[in-house]
Formats: sequence, C-alpha cells, structure tokens
Amino acid sequence: MSDTGEDSAQLFPAWPLDAAAHAQVVNQAICAWDQGNREGVMYLTLGHVPPPLWLRQEEARQFAAENDSIEVQPRGSFAMSRAAAEELWEILGRHLGKLPPSA
Repeated sequence: MSDTGEDSAQLFPAWPLDAAAHAQVVNQAICAWDQGNREGVMYLTLGHVPPPLWLRQEEARQFAAENDSIEVQPRGSFAMSRAAAEELWEILGRHLGKLPPSA
C-alpha cells in the first residue's frame, strides 16, 4: 500500500518466514469473471489431478472409454479485483522472466 497524499503513510507487506510451509501441489487452474464483468471481480481456482494409479494399460483405456473427464481436487479458490489480477500477472511474469525486472 502506498499513497502520496499529504496525510498518508506508506506501509509494506510483511510475510511470515514460513508463509509457504503448507504449500500444496497444483497442476490445474481456471479463471472466471463475475457475471462477465471484466472490470469487476475475477475468480481464480487452483486444483490438482493426481496421476491415476492403473496396474495395466488396458485399465487406462477402459477408464478413458467410460469417462470423458477426470476429477480435479480443488486446492484453493480466490476472488480479486481486476487491478489485483493484473498485479498478480506482473508478479508472475517478472518471476518467470517473461517480463523485464521492475525498475
């Protein structure tokens, strides 16, 4: 949070050292806008699909023939403003080297 007004204070977030202590593995993500309002709230849901444990290839083929999907185990769901979603996009882009480092 920062503000340049005369009667303002600048505060910085302080993350605890063990903030990632309970991190969960995710390999699926889905985003949705609040009722099509792209200036409103964006929902981000993260989940995990574990690798199926089949003993034989035939079991895998049978599952695929009988099912058109595989269940995602939800790990977290988040709602954020468009501004927060854009900030997350910038943070990820810089962290992954897809955007130049911030000045």
